[in-house]
Amino acid sequence: MIRRRTRGPRPPYGAGTARYISSMKYGGEPEEYDIRVEAENPVCGDRLVLFASRRNGRLSHFRWQAVGCPPVLAAAEAACVLLNEGGGESDAGREVGKKVSEEVLLHCLEGLPASSRHAVKLVLEGLNKLHEIAGYAREEDVTET
Repeated sequence: MIRRRTRGPRPPYGAGTARYISSMKYGGEPEEYDIRVEAENPVCGDRLVLFASRRNGRLSHFRWQAVGCPPVLAAAEAACVLLNEGGGESDAGREVGKKVSEEVLLHCLEGLPASSRHAVKLVLEGLNKLHEIAGYAREEDVTET
């Protein structure tokens, strides 16, 4: 007897990663931005660039570019979705920390294997740099759990 899968193959990086990769809309360098930061994982070579605009003392219009594994692309997209669509603009950076944390990104990227969690850390590193340049206190902006 032949058994057939009813659900189809499981994505190797989890359903959350597949969902964000299939609907990327914040990837790419924007035409205008005020802040640009880079983060890199020297072990695997993943590179991430984050962009943001500063409007009325707030960061907004977050975008990203990356060269790396699919989880890095998905984590960057998830962070930008949270920041741009989830009440997006950060008031003195304090709202951002409540929206983008390791726990929140891991929830967005449901099913992400432990071996790929470096992607979330890379995005958080980039967001920390972004907020440091913007002049916000690091601990209050992006939290790691």
